Amino acid sequence: MNRSQGDPSATFIVEGKDFPPGQQVTVMLSEIGPPPENKPLLSITSTFKPVTTANGTFKVPVSQLYSGPLQLGLFTVQVTEPGGSQAQTQFMVLPPGAPPAGSLPGQ
Repeated sequence: MNRSQGDPSATFIVEGKDFPPGQQVTVMLSEIGPPPENKPLLSITSTFKPVTTANGTFKVPVSQLYSGPLQLGLFTVQVTEPGGSQAQTQFMVLPPGAPPAGSLPGQ
């Protein structure tokens, strides 16, 4: 990910490397809402399948993978290559003006 957290208007970009060159990858997005409920909010396989470059990399905005508005919560992005190998990463959508996750107020 180009960033690990941001508000709903932030541009989140999934970045992958070390994948087989010139191949389509499948991207799944899932999300759980903020505590205390941690309610599952989203679980989709994107219809858009990025194609890796000759050196096995790709970059794709989350907005191209999922066109809906980003809700507050923790997103997991799982990328699967044609041979079945997977990689995953996460990012967090916070309220506008919220302090970064993990920081204490006033810091």
